[in-house]
Amino acid sequence: MEFRQKIMYNKNIKKVEGEHMYNIIANKLANILVSYAGDSIDSKCKNIEVVTYGIELLMSSIVNLIFVMIIGGYFFGTFATFVFVLFFCPIRQFSGGYHAKSYITCTVGFLVLFLLFGNIMMFIENTIVCFGLWLIFGRVILSVSPIDTENKRLDQKLKCICKKKIGLLLCIELVSLIVFMILDRIIFLQMAVTALGIESILLLLGKIVNQKE
Repeated sequence: MEFRQKIMYNKNIKKVEGEHMYNIIANKLANILVSYAGDSIDSKCKNIEVVTYGIELLMSSIVNLIFVMIIGGYFFGTFATFVFVLFFCPIRQFSGGYHAKSYITCTVGFLVLFLLFGNIMMFIENTIVCFGLWLIFGRVILSVSPIDTENKRLDQKLKCICKKKIGLLLCIELVSLIVFMILDRIIFLQMAVTALGIESILLLLGKIVNQKE
């Protein structure tokens, strides 16, 4: 029993150290940016906590992107993974959705979801089925989004702006999807569906979390 508690304690310590590392690096960068920028930036941007949080988010996004490209490149190919990133990131930016409370949980959870959903899609090789799934997920995203979070609340005006941008992005992605179908690039279709499928899940989870709060 004591041995198990010791293992759990060590795991928690490592998790805290990982989160603390993000904060330390981000805080140092924030201080450097604010000191160099001087009076050329808005007063809100001089708030170290605000700048630190923004840098932490940027660092987390970069780390996630690197892991996705490496692991996705191994399992699905570099170009296919790049298609996933192109379909996922812009929609995610304006749709929002669930965010894990820690960066480590966010990275690991997203990678697991990416591999799970991506590998499931590898079994669906019919272009019509893939296209139909993309339309379903696109409809879910358009209906549910944007979903804000505790750290990023949106007023009604911003929600309307985000909704319009999401609609435009989905139209662009639809054109790309048709091109993939014409070129018979099934792997690109599968990655496009994976991107919207994951975002749909994150949006629904975010909505559930917001309702509980």
